[in-house]
This record gives sequence, structure tokens and C-alpha cells, in this order.
Amino acid sequence: MKIYFIDKTGKNGRIAKELQTRGYENVEIKNTYSFKCTKSDYVILSEYNKHDKDNEMLCKYNNLIIISKDIDKDTIYDYIRKYKVIDIITEKATDEYIAERITKSFV
Repeated sequence: MKIYFIDKTGKNGRIAKELQTRGYENVEIKNTYSFKCTKSDYVILSEYNKHDKDNEMLCKYNNLIIISKDIDKDTIYDYIRKYKVIDIITEKATDEYIAERITKSFV
């Protein structure tokens, strides 16, 4: 199992570092959606931008965790309908809480 942390803007690396302090050494930070992963890997999108033209590439990932500022009912439904999402977390939460939620998603 490998963990890919997509941080296109470079603002959320602290969450990836929090995962590493929790004992997950196999966290790889990416700044693009274009990379290969297996079905057992986890992909964490640190901030979803609905206007990003590359969002269609997110469909290829099986274990997707989205950290989003928009967590209204319609947006969550849209994430679930379009992607293979296992968790959606608000970006307003603390880094420690987000890391805890992410680690609970690893089965």
C-alpha cells in the first residue's frame, strides 16, 4: 500500500508530514494528477478545485480521499457520483483531525 498526497498548490504539505509522524513512511507528495498507482494504493486530494480541467483524471483512482472547503450536500453527492471516494473531509478541520480521519480510512 502506498499513499499519494496530491498538493497542487503546495499549501497542504503539513498534512502529509502529519501522516508521516503517525508512522506512514510511504507517503509520496505529488503536484499533478498524472501518476500510476495500484488498486490497493490511497490517493489524497488536499484541495479540490471544481474548475480544474484535470479533474476527470481523478476517476481512475480507487481509494480517493478528498479534502474540500465545499462540503454541502450537493457537492458531496457530486463527489460520490463522479469518483470512487472513500472519505470527504472538510479543510476547516485541524491537521491532526484530518490525519486521524485519513488513517482510519486505511483498511
